Parts: sequence; C-alpha cells; structure tokens
Amino acid sequence: MKSIFHNSPATRLLAHRTPLVLGVLTIFAVSCKTVRHHADIRDVGRDVQRRVADSGVAVKLEPDRHLADERKRTLDEKPLGLRNAIQIALLNNPQLLQDYEALGVERAALRHATILRNPTIHFDILESFEDEESVPLFVPGVGFVEPDTRDAQFHFSVTMDFIDVIRRHEMAKVSRARMEVEKMRLSEKVIRLITDVSIAVYTYQGESMKLSLMQKVLDGVAVRLEMALEQHRVGNISDLTLAGHQAAYQDITLKRTDQQRNVTVARERINQLLGFWGESTAWSMPTELTRPGSSVSDESVDRAISNSLAIEAAMYEIGILKRELGVNKATIIPALELGLIREEEDFHIPASGVSGALEIPIFDRNQTEVERYTALLRQKEHELSSIGIHLRSEFRLLRELHDELIGKIEYYESAVLPLKSRIVKLSLEHYNGMFLGPYALLEAKMDELRARKAYVEILKKYWITRAELDHVLAGGRIGDAAMEPVADTAPAKKDGHGGH
Repeated sequence: MKSIFHNSPATRLLAHRTPLVLGVLTIFAVSCKTVRHHADIRDVGRDVQRRVADSGVAVKLEPDRHLADERKRTLDEKPLGLRNAIQIALLNNPQLLQDYEALGVERAALRHATILRNPTIHFDILESFEDEESVPLFVPGVGFVEPDTRDAQFHFSVTMDFIDVIRRHEMAKVSRARMEVEKMRLSEKVIRLITDVSIAVYTYQGESMKLSLMQKVLDGVAVRLEMALEQHRVGNISDLTLAGHQAAYQDITLKRTDQQRNVTVARERINQLLGFWGESTAWSMPTELTRPGSSVSDESVDRAISNSLAIEAAMYEIGILKRELGVNKATIIPALELGLIREEEDFHIPASGVSGALEIPIFDRNQTEVERYTALLRQKEHELSSIGIHLRSEFRLLRELHDELIGKIEYYESAVLPLKSRIVKLSLEHYNGMFLGPYALLEAKMDELRARKAYVEILKKYWITRAELDHVLAGGRIGDAAMEPVADTAPAKKDGHGGH
C-alpha cells in the first residue's frame, strides 16, 4: 500500500527545494555565529572606549572587513596625526585582526559546552546452532525437509552518560566565565596597541626633531671646516689644527647618519602598527613634540588597581578554578550510562527494558584532578597577589619618572635653553665688536643646538612615559621600555677646537 504522500505535489516540491532550504538554513546559522562574534568584538570596543575616555581617543573596533576597509579609506584621506594613526591601527593592525579570532575560538568552546554528548548505540546479533539430530518434517506439496536448527538473537540498546548531562550545566558556566576573560585579554591588547602607536608617533617626532638639530650642527661644523681650510691655505693654522677640524666634521657626519637611521626605524615601526605597505608607506605627519600635559594625582595608583584588566582577569580565573574544583569534588560517580534496551529471539516474544552501566570508583576517584585544581587555585591566588604588588610598585616608579621628567623639562625651559641663547647673543655682540673669533661664535651656536637636542630627548621620554601611565590607568600592564633608566641627556662636550 502506497503512502498518501507518495509522489504528491508537496513531496515533489520538497524534493526539489531541499538543497535550497538546507543552504538557507546553513547561511542563517553561520550568519548568527558571525553576528555574535562581531557583537563580542564591539563589546570590547565599548569597554576600551570607556577606559580611555579621558585621553580623547575614539575607539571604534570594526570586525567586518568590508566596513573596516571603507572607514580606513576615509581616514587615509586625512592628514596622519596621532589620533588618526590610532584609529587606522584599530582597523588595520594585522596582529589585532588575528587576536579577534581568539574570541571566536572561545565562543565555539562555549557553544560546545552547552551541547550534550551523543548517545551510544549498542547492538549484538547472535546465531547459534544445535548439535542434536533433527527429525525431518513433512511439508505438503514439498515433501520431507530438514528443520532449521539455528537460533537467532538480537540485542539493541541506546544509552547516555547522565553524569555528563549534570556536568554540562556547570561547565557551561565555566565557559561563559572564560569568554569574559578572553574579552578582558582582548581589551588589554587593544589598549596596548593604542599605547604602542602613541609611543611610535612620539618616538618618530622626537627623532625627527633631533635629526633636524643634528643637521644644523653639521652645517655649523661644515662652515667651521671651510674657514679652517681657508686659514690653512694662507698659513694661519697648522696641519694639526686643520686635522682636528676635519675629524670633528667626520664625527658629526657619522652621528647624523646614525640619527637618520633612528628616524627610519621609528617610521617603519609606525608602518608595522598601522598595517601599511606599498604606496601607503609614503605618509607624512607633524614632527614637533608639544609641551607636557597635566600632572598625575596621588590617587591614580588606586585607579590603576581598580581598572587593572590583569587583576580582573585573575579574579575571574580564580572563580573558574573554584567552580571546576567544586565540580571535581562533587563527581563521586565518574560515569553512569542509562538507556533503553530491546531483545528479540526466534520463537520468543520481544523484550524491552532499561539498560545501565556504572563505573565503580575503586581506583580512580578523581583525587588527582582535585589535587591539580587545588594547586592551580593556590597558584592563581599567589599570582593575583603578585600582580597587585608589582603594579603598585611599578606605577609609583613610573609616576616618579614622569614627575622627574617634567622637572627636567621645566629646568631646561627656564634655565638651560635661555642661558644658551643668551651666550649665543653675547657671543655675536663680541664677534661684531671684534672681541671674539668666528670659531668661538660657531661653537656657542652649536652648544645651544646640542642643549636643544638634549631637551628634545627628555621631551620624547616624557611623552613615552605619559603614554605608559595612561595605558596603566586604562587597565593595561606596564611595558618594559617604560621602566628603563633615563639616558644621560646632558649636552655633549666641546671638541676643543674653538679660539680666534
């Protein structure tokens, strides 16, 4: 008897449209995962924006590559400055795009934790043969036949691990907590990227200013060498004095080459952070560092502790370990499989019932997992304490360095640079009055340029330190470069070839 649905219009339509329906459902499922993944990333962007709101940086994370490329093209049309560079890096940094996928991995782990394990099917097909002699049976129309002495048995059961069903609920909570930890780590990486771009821009600007000053020093040494060559030609200076001027010119030339290398390295660092290559590397930006901004209050260390993503993530991980430890302590029975069974035998009525399998915890009572999670919990608690102690100490050192650099900058601006400028002015007056020779005048000017170069180095170090301070206040960790001692920025000594 044929089914009423056999070859019906509905059946034919479903048969023709099944691939289309399956395709639509697949696209819908994938798009739901993509939307959730993008929402996770935008959640991170809003968290980072809240943390860096005081700096005036606009944080817009765009996981959709099409929208990100459109926004980047709009930014490329604007002059490249610090804030513009940060926005481009947030859209185009290759490492950050790679870090986005860590959220996708954790989101998949969360979904996996909520899916029950597949049931297990057990089945047996047995066939036995009797050894005793059989009596032929008479079948009308056929005659005598030998009877079938075989006995067939069929066992079928479906079981599931109910202990795993109970554990899934707790493990889903653990996966949700791990998802939050992964968001915190991504937030920390975004904040670190903002800081790295700021440091790279400040470094490029500072090195460019130093290169400009170095070029002025080289021009001054070149003028002095031309004067020495002319005086040597007429016999006013000795060969030894001329050689000293030539050595000074060569030394400044090499230093200028090294400074050009520093500018190139700083420029390439910006290209790496912003994901620039090809024609996009032909950018330009202002090369002037501004004066120091506002100071850091004494209460900032408490703000750094309360905003620390490392501390918050460690606290989440402690909660995760406590929950996992509790689950392992509560797991007295490792596995309990329950299900349905059905048996059929020849010449017998089929039988159905309940099937079960219990793992007896005689040897493995989950004691090793309890010990492992107990040790991991203590380790994480010690790590949390260590993070807090180091963060407070390093923040205080960073703040003291910040205040020290502000003091040096103010000292240069109020004492050193005005004095150097005054010496140049007085030297020019003495030169015009024929009380001072040209070499002494040039040396005074070069000494002023060296002092300005040292001032620029301190200013660059200040802005790098300030970027690290803002980074920590936003919740990030202190970078190793921020804790390096301040280099000797005193102006270089004269080369000893002054005089009339």
